[in-house]
Amino acid sequence: MTRRFDQTWNLMLMAITLSALATPAMAESDSKKEQTEDCATAAMTDYVKANDALVQQTATVMSVEATIAQRRLQEDYCLRFVRCSLSDQNSAIFRVQFDSCLKDEALEKYGAIPGDTD
Repeated sequence: MTRRFDQTWNLMLMAITLSALATPAMAESDSKKEQTEDCATAAMTDYVKANDALVQQTATVMSVEATIAQRRLQEDYCLRFVRCSLSDQNSAIFRVQFDSCLKDEALEKYGAIPGDTD
């Protein structure tokens, strides 16, 4: 009976220890996730405000200069957005995410539907 109690006690101690060790990691993970979300939200908010200001300044049809300015806004937004979660700009995933963001912005601007990529 004592041996069974010792095994149970040891298992409980291990569970408590593992729980205590995992809690800071989970809190750190939650904190990192929250920072990433806050960063992405700030990037989106700033982009929307700047884009709205640009669109308000233009006539019915955007000038070439305004179109270029809007594209630069999109590029800056996508770079900032991807940097929220990825830091290595030389990584393939960073470049793919940046490209995907620019593509999404272009599709949204023109109300386009993506074609087959095959």
